[in-house]
Amino acid sequence: MRQAMMKILVRYDPPPIPGNNHDFCAIDDVTHDEGSPVGYGATPYDAVRDLMDHMETLEEIKNADRISKTG
Repeated sequence: MRQAMMKILVRYDPPPIPGNNHDFCAIDDVTHDEGSPVGYGATPYDAVRDLMDHMETLEEIKNADRISKTG
């Protein structure tokens, strides 16, 4: 099975709140839709790292759900 390539899009979009922890957001532009993981950070790197963390967590949840349904 071939996995889809990722195209990570990082955008500077500071919310109207104090601090800069959420100034950048990152999404997978290829597979992004409503409910897809989004990463946030003070820098583009932090936003991408946060996105990857969310995607890993989502994959772990999916795997655990598959195991519980088959086991």
